[in-house]
Amino acid sequence: MDKELRVAIETGDLDKVTELINSDNLNSKNSLGFTPLFWAIYYKKLPIAEFLLKEGADVNAKTETGRTPLHQASHGDIEGVKLLLANGANQNLKDNDGKTPLDLAIRNHYVKVAELLKSKGRSSSKGRSSSSKGRSSSSKGGKRTRRKFLKRSKRSKRSKRRV
Repeated sequence: MDKELRVAIETGDLDKVTELINSDNLNSKNSLGFTPLFWAIYYKKLPIAEFLLKEGADVNAKTETGRTPLHQASHGDIEGVKLLLANGANQNLKDNDGKTPLDLAIRNHYVKVAELLKSKGRSSSKGRSSSSKGRSSSSKGGKRTRRKFLKRSKRSKRSKRRV
């Protein structure tokens, strides 16, 4: 991916991005595997991300570490998560460390993002052995966050039943 395009994305210059983007570079990658869409999500430039998606950007393109734009958005960018999910992002894709976007949101204490991902998809423990359920790889309070998140989810389900 060329530097001029990345800078236009970083600065939020939609006109310049529109001028520079074409079918040859829409899904181009830099040395880290970042695409224009990944950069738009990274810099939280949603109008540019919307434009790139309308142009046909690959919503599930992976970086060299196996991360997708949704993995990036799961670091607290709830609007980015909504946009990507609405455009077909697969939240079950795992990065090279075996983490889904939901796993990252929980590990990094982004409870609202985790709740959104949970409501739109599967539990992060699906497909794992029972010995790993409810555990987090984070040593910085990940278990506590996961328990808090799961408690909130259970309370929410109970209150919906009462209605």
